[in-house]
Amino acid sequence: MRVKAGGSSIDIDGIQEFVNRVVDQIAPTVRPALQETVETLKADASAKWPVGRERGRKHSKDLFETDVRVGRDVITARLSNSADYARYIKTKQNGLQGRSAYSKLLRTPARKKGKELGAALAEDIRKLAGS
Repeated sequence: MRVKAGGSSIDIDGIQEFVNRVVDQIAPTVRPALQETVETLKADASAKWPVGRERGRKHSKDLFETDVRVGRDVITARLSNSADYARYIKTKQNGLQGRSAYSKLLRTPARKKGKELGAALAEDIRKLAGS
């Protein structure tokens, strides 16, 4: 990480590891809960994700990626699909009834889980702050 002030700058190695350790000490349930949630969303979406005919390459169902990051002022959990067309898949397969696989299998469940997870983590943090 490079910190700049005016015309001067300094490189700080290991700052991300330090931030991760601090977060894990202050709120030890946050990162594991986020990771578990995105992994569950990934497994659920993959199980129902529509697959077309074989084309000699990986299907979008095999291109899901998860990531949990601690930033300067936010912790993010991300579930993404590296197939650039994944958002546009619409089919009647797997009960999707012509709806978007992205919307029905990712966005809607993620919003629901996000609300549940947010409430649970807020309660955990409240308990930590009160002790």
